[in-house]
Amino acid sequence: MVNGDVATVAGLIANPGPDGISLRESIEATNNDSGTYTIRFAPGLAEKTIEIEGSTLRPLTGGGVTVEGDIDGNDEPDVTVRATGALAHNLGAAGFQISSSRNHLHALRVEGFFTGVELRPINNPLPSHQTFADNTLSDLVIRDVRDGVRLTFYRLECGLAEPPPKPPCEPTTCGRTPQLHETPSRWESPAFTSISSATWMTAWKASP
Repeated sequence: MVNGDVATVAGLIANPGPDGISLRESIEATNNDSGTYTIRFAPGLAEKTIEIEGSTLRPLTGGGVTVEGDIDGNDEPDVTVRATGALAHNLGAAGFQISSSRNHLHALRVEGFFTGVELRPINNPLPSHQTFADNTLSDLVIRDVRDGVRLTFYRLECGLAEPPPKPPCEPTTCGRTPQLHETPSRWESPAFTSISSATWMTAWKASP
């Protein structure tokens, strides 16, 4: 729930709402007030689970944000972020989405999402000539997900001939209506967005 002042980080600290500052509110405030910030968890949340339901957390779009899940300083996760309800394993739902540069996710357990962490530009409007770099994931424990870490980018190309025709359908053996095999179309434009893959991750732990 967001009931604090998320227009700025200072505003959220001064007016956190009746239930204190949540992870969702912290991310929204840092998105709205670009700078260099560290989001830390209260000692009382050690070995606790933060349940995310209804909608995913907002992507990290402000840049320069560290989400620090190590409360006691031993480089091990102390906080679990878990999808619950209809959000659990929902197609496309990511525990964290990084859509800017210089972010760091450290020592967090991420569970129950379709994707643990996704690095993906915001596509509305479609990004152009951008490079996201210096994003780091370290000492994460990601489990009970379909994809641990996903890297997504957009590339548009133009000036190509019409896309090739779709191949014919093949009958199915179960009696269902056969579906056409889709052939992706490609368009050309100078727009290109990339993520610097050499710098975005240092280490993560996959747990069964």
